[in-house]
Amino acid sequence: MTNVTEMPTAVITAELEAFKSKYKVPPDVALTISSVFYNTEEDTGVPARVWVAEAMKDEELANCLIDAAKKVANSEHVKPVIDKLLGRVDS
Repeated sequence: MTNVTEMPTAVITAELEAFKSKYKVPPDVALTISSVFYNTEEDTGVPARVWVAEAMKDEELANCLIDAAKKVANSEHVKPVIDKLLGRVDS
């Protein structure tokens, strides 16, 4: 299997952008979704690119991955950073 780190960044970025667009992923979740795919790759040995491709075909899988990204985005340590990045709080 090809490790995601061996792929051109633009390829996986384009695939992630297509995923976020297809499933209308909100901005805060969009900031964390790539980490969910990469962590899933680490846990399973299946490249993130494959997970993205499968999720593009399987709405239930996509929703599970989006739910995981929502949990990260709303976590105690990440939410304040995302809010700041998105201009929701003052510096």
